[in-house]
Amino acid sequence: MARPEFRRSQGVVPFGVGAIIDFPDESLMAAGLDAWTIEMQPEAAAYLKEATCLSEPRLQARLSHELGKDVSGLYMPPEAPELSERGFSGLNGPVITAHTPFVRFPNWHFCPRCRSMQYVPWNSPSNAKNEDLRCKNSKFRRQAKSNTQPCSALPLNRRPRLVPVRFIVACAHGHISDFPWSKWAHGDKKECGHEPGTLFLVSTGGAGLEGIKVECSKCGSYRTMKGAFNPSTFSEATGLSCSGERPWLGPQAQDPNCQESVQVVQRGASNVYFPYVVSSILIPPYSETLHRILDNQSIWNEICDVLDNIRVNGEPVISANMFSSKAKKYGIEAEVFAAAITEKYLHPEVWSGTAEQTESAYRYTERQAFLGPRPAPTERDEFDIKKTKISDYSYVVRDYFSEVVLIPRLRETRALVGFSRVTPYDGDLSRLAALSKKELSWLPAVSSNGEGIYLELSENKLSIWERTHSDIAERIDLINDKWARVCSERGTEFRPYSSRLLLAHTLSHLVIRQLSFDCGYDSSTLKERLYVSNDVDRNMCGILIYTAGGDSEGSLGGLVRQGESGNLEATILAAVKNAEFCASDPLCLESEGQGYYGLNLAACHACTLLPETACELGNRVLDRALIVGSEANPQGGYFSDLIHA
Repeated sequence: MARPEFRRSQGVVPFGVGAIIDFPDESLMAAGLDAWTIEMQPEAAAYLKEATCLSEPRLQARLSHELGKDVSGLYMPPEAPELSERGFSGLNGPVITAHTPFVRFPNWHFCPRCRSMQYVPWNSPSNAKNEDLRCKNSKFRRQAKSNTQPCSALPLNRRPRLVPVRFIVACAHGHISDFPWSKWAHGDKKECGHEPGTLFLVSTGGAGLEGIKVECSKCGSYRTMKGAFNPSTFSEATGLSCSGERPWLGPQAQDPNCQESVQVVQRGASNVYFPYVVSSILIPPYSETLHRILDNQSIWNEICDVLDNIRVNGEPVISANMFSSKAKKYGIEAEVFAAAITEKYLHPEVWSGTAEQTESAYRYTERQAFLGPRPAPTERDEFDIKKTKISDYSYVVRDYFSEVVLIPRLRETRALVGFSRVTPYDGDLSRLAALSKKELSWLPAVSSNGEGIYLELSENKLSIWERTHSDIAERIDLINDKWARVCSERGTEFRPYSSRLLLAHTLSHLVIRQLSFDCGYDSSTLKERLYVSNDVDRNMCGILIYTAGGDSEGSLGGLVRQGESGNLEATILAAVKNAEFCASDPLCLESEGQGYYGLNLAACHACTLLPETACELGNRVLDRALIVGSEANPQGGYFSDLIHA
């Protein structure tokens, strides 16, 4: 079998550490950071760190503050096929590698020919000659068309390749393990063992889970999968709680303190893996040449070596003459170069923007960059904007938005912090699964270049809309009441959603859906970024729609052109008019709660929802009634007068 592959950009989302990936004929799980080449091969670490390092000091400062530890580096997933083919030893044994290291999960497999269930070790290699992946059953066959020889009697290359089972168990703390097949089949009886030919996964021909039966050939015990997804039924049948297993970190990495109940899930289900990813847009001055030079770790290390060796009374001496040759090399004036070195060396918190501690402050800084001056022509490689005059647009845009900014060039960096299972991350860091056994000072990250459109809603129009329609607050209260109950059940802090957030979020979804028709991008390659805050000193209500599916070189183009006068009006008008009706109406429009924990009102897959990669909030807190009005109040939408004009 060919070595399984995926793009480097997928090494953070959706195939980050702990994710289950279905490759042809096998199911693997991305191994922890301990097994990455950077950690496993010290002799190669320096080279790989330099080759895969991403310079984003602003994001590193934010992560350091949020996690309460120093995040000294962001590194891209390794891309070294020669190492993958040779393999390397990690996690107490060989690890399957394909650009990034993998372990085998789930371990239970079955033979499609005789239905025998067999356990495949976590570190079993992925190659055609591996006997672990071929059926070894020599006793008898189940569901065979004729009474022919058992699988073990066949030549190795003719033995059926084992298929990974589709049922596993997981808990909300990110732990995951194989389904307890033997325990489920035997119940209170003594288990008979795990050798091939003992357990069989049989299809009885019935409908649903009742048609799938696990059977023990030794004692005849059996049980269908009916009720397995019911937590109380599963607990009663097995008496098991979470075992704390973390297979991505190896077989000896159990968390003995987990007391969570487990939930049966299918390995391909969406609730098996919820990555917590923190993203950032590279903005001036961090996108400027001088910043990028000094943020290069190898260059900065050279400068620090010089400063550490030249001191007067213990204080560093920094002058233009000391670095004149290096400044000339990069085409920068020596005085400017020395001043920047002084700032970074003596005031690193100012240089990296550590003062931006809250999410709203972090995003407000980005928003100010969108509305600020255009970078100089020589500084537009990583960030560029084109300001527009709102008066150039027709009333479709002019009456509802205060700013339209075209962004021909931007760079997004995304860092994987951790992940959860069963339920999405809710802000409680203690519930995130660890990416490594030992604490590391770096995180996996990827960056991609693209383009975008920033739209800011009119503050005057927003204020009038909120004052005029009292039912808006009632709809928001419906969502916040549900969210408060969820937070109470989880023991997390309740942070209410605002009408402006729901409005901006829903509008973003509708525009992305329309743009996928207008400019040829699939909706999964577009992404939203919300800029909403009610803080007095950073009031804002805007959305950034940008390409997120491109590689490090960029994207297809066309999104910025769609934001120009004459094009944007048609997109906005079509998006709003399409939101007026849904294939699921009147059920959708009159809904008082649907989707995840009922946190959506008038929003479903037919009218509003996007692919998971496109939405910041997991397709939650959406309500198109805030856009087009409700059945009870058709004029209550922000764009209602546009529809009925």
